[in-house]
Amino acid sequence: KPISPVTTQPVELMKVAQFLKRQVAAKGESVILDTDLGQYRDLSLAFFSGLDEAHLARYRWEIFEESVKQSSPRYLVLIDGGDLLKKGRVRPQGDRLLFDAWEFEPLPAFIAPFAVYVRIDDPK
Repeated sequence: KPISPVTTQPVELMKVAQFLKRQVAAKGESVILDTDLGQYRDLSLAFFSGLDEAHLARYRWEIFEESVKQSSPRYLVLIDGGDLLKKGRVRPQGDRLLFDAWEFEPLPAFIAPFAVYVRIDDPK
């Protein structure tokens, strides 16, 4: 398993990172990023996404709730075994996720251990 952002990364991780760079960062959007404390894949995703800190709401951070409020993320990245689900911060509802008052639906192009969701109550 990679131990730093500059080692070879899994294809699945880089596919998510490229999506975040091309579709999220390029449009000035924001994302909620899950944490997987055992493997630190969230760190690599953040690094390769090209998103600046103002557009990343990382569950790993102590300021997570504040970041969510300030950035109003349109996307959510869930990692298998990640803390958002384990700690009940997101709640499954069929194939969708509930996060606070927001509902997210999965984007089909991604495979485990990553899942990318988009907010469906978004007016865009």
